Order: sequence, then structure tokens, then C-alpha cells
Amino acid sequence: MYDIFRREKAKKDVSKIYLFGIEVGGWGAALALLLSVIGLVWQAWGYVIGPDVRIYPIRSLEFTCSHQNGSECKEDANLIVVVDRLALANFGAQGFDASVDPGEAQLDLLDVKDQVIFSIILTAQYYTERTQISIEQKSASKIFLKTGSGVDFEVAYYPRMKISVDGKVDRKNFIIWSDFKNYLEKGVNGKEVQRIRVTLKPSALGRNWSTLKATCIVVADERMRNSNRDPLIGTIPRDCADLNELKRI
Repeated sequence: MYDIFRREKAKKDVSKIYLFGIEVGGWGAALALLLSVIGLVWQAWGYVIGPDVRIYPIRSLEFTCSHQNGSECKEDANLIVVVDRLALANFGAQGFDASVDPGEAQLDLLDVKDQVIFSIILTAQYYTERTQISIEQKSASKIFLKTGSGVDFEVAYYPRMKISVDGKVDRKNFIIWSDFKNYLEKGVNGKEVQRIRVTLKPSALGRNWSTLKATCIVVADERMRNSNRDPLIGTIPRDCADLNELKRI
């Protein structure tokens, strides 16, 4: 009699699921538990990685001046850099949005050995959004990027004064447009400019703060040196090769 009862009990227990020796119910309950565990793991992983903001390569830009009369630069105009396409996207898990500061652009003049012979840092000042019917310019403020979204617009980077700890004004990032063109034509301290490296450094704030980076190279060839020899002419458009692509060549 006891054996019969035990066999009947064993038949009933086949449909039960045990976890660490504890009965958790039937297959339906086990499936629900598994799905909830997967969901918790996914949320935990999303929390660990947070937003996944990526910056795309720069393709072209313009070296130009801050103040123009038509196509001519004013005598005191400073060099600015206009990047035709700052493209960002957030590939993070659902619910992990990000705020992106467009940040700075570092411009390095390089000699034949790729050594930096002159360097300045410019700060994002204006966005320009272009459509078939309009051009809208606005101040470069932080960008809100929801999960799965992206942005793509033109950005102008300007020099800014920096205040040192002793209260002195530092204008080292200001370079007169005509001086920049003179560097291209005649070099810096006797060293010829061979290439120009431009590095964008936006920052993404989500669960953590991270700095993004996109670097491209402009070749300072004879065509660029000889273009617009009039120092007041105010724009030099150039293609800019992505640094990572150059490394693969």
C-alpha cells in the first residue's frame, strides 16, 4: 500500500519544478520566473553600461573667420572652424537617455614628422540646421538624446577667453585669420605645415560622464596653401579624412 502511494506521488511530482530543492510550481510558473530573471539581468546590464552615445566621422569642414563683410574678413577677425556634420546617436538600452555637450574642437598644425607645431582649442558656439527651404542657426546648447535617436547638424567652433587662477585673461586660443593663412603658406617657426588635425570632443552625460572623440586629417597641400592668397578672403573648405580610416590604409 505504501509503495502504491509513493508511486502515485512520484507521478504527480513530475509536473513540478524545483529550484535548490524548493518547489516553485509548474512549468508555467517556471517560465514566468525565467522571464522575470532575464528582465532583471537586462535592466542590470543596461544600468551598468548606461547610454551608449557614439559619434560618427567628420567628412568635411571649413576654415573661416569670425567676422565677415560679404566674403571678406575684417582685419581683427579670428579663425573659426565649421564642421559640416556633427552626427551623434544613442544606442543604449531602452530608458537610458543622455545629455550631450557639443564640447570643444582641438586644431593641431603638424609638420612633416607629424609633430604638433601649433595648437588651439575652440568651443562649439552655433548649430546650423539646413533644410530645402530654410537655414536655422541657434546657440550650441546641450543635446538631449533619447535611446534609439540621433542628431546631425553643422557646428561652428569659436575661440574663447580663459581666466587663469590668478585672474589673468588668456587669449592663446585666438588666432587672427591672416596669421593662420600665413602659417599655411610660410610655416610656423621655420617648420612647414604638412597636415591639420581636427579633433571633436563632445561629452555625454547619462549614468556616467564620458568624453567622445572624432579625429580627422586635412592635408595642407599646395592647392590649400595657394588658395585665396588675399589674406582677407574668408573661407577655405576642405575634405577631412577620418583618422581611423587612415590607420587602416
